[in-house]
Amino acid sequence: MDIFECAKAGDIDGLKNCLKSGININSRDRDLVTPMVWAAYHGRIDAVLYLISAKADINARGRDGITAPMRAVEINNTEMVKLLISVRAAFIMFDNYRGTAFSRAVNEPKNTIVFDLLKKTGAKL
Repeated sequence: MDIFECAKAGDIDGLKNCLKSGININSRDRDLVTPMVWAAYHGRIDAVLYLISAKADINARGRDGITAPMRAVEINNTEMVKLLISVRAAFIMFDNYRGTAFSRAVNEPKNTIVFDLLKKTGAKL
């Protein structure tokens, strides 16, 4: 598997092997999405923790400007949002469409816990 597939699958050993083979932790796929964003989007908390420990950019943006925090909110993953808040990920960044993590929580109010967490961080629309 490549580094992106390892991140999506939460395959820590695969991620370690990719890094040992010299692959950049902040590599980007054809859409400029990093392993960090993919791991967050797929709810892979262990992979996100590993990527953070390996010094991955927690605020990297894909071609569309979407970040790991935005993806965590989109999938309504409370634990991922808490983790990203704890490592001071940026929740007040705009994607290419002027959306933020908070605007995603407002527009898709499936999880009021995520909304409340973001509100406490000072996140804005």
